[in-house]
Amino acid sequence: SSRMPYMAAVQQAAMNFAEDANTVSASLNQLPAETSANTIKSLATTAFNAESDEDAQRAVLAAAAGSAGSASNTKIVENTPTVLKGLKAIMQNPTASAVQRNVVTIQNARNPNILPSITQLSNSALKAVGSTMTQQRFPATG
Repeated sequence: SSRMPYMAAVQQAAMNFAEDANTVSASLNQLPAETSANTIKSLATTAFNAESDEDAQRAVLAAAAGSAGSASNTKIVENTPTVLKGLKAIMQNPTASAVQRNVVTIQNARNPNILPSITQLSNSALKAVGSTMTQQRFPATG
């Protein structure tokens, strides 16, 4: 059993998770307008790295939230591979058509499942450790 993370660690994880999620959203919002292979690859790579980093933040928050965050944690865990797979596909084939094919799939997994779950999981974790901080709501991309 993992030791309950301290309030500061939970608050930091919530802030880091928000930063990662906003980075991914910014890339997803910009990708469909891009035609340069270098720019497409760079945006997809930035998003991939941020999405990958989210897992460490999620683990801290899930440990703190316990059962109050379990449904949201499960949604994040189940849908993150779809996001990573789509971003990797764009990185490997940085074309406008690859962006069109993959961004819709990514957003269909991320918008209804991951984004609201980040908010719920974060708020459950923050409340569990007695923090008055609250997580932002993340607007859908696309």
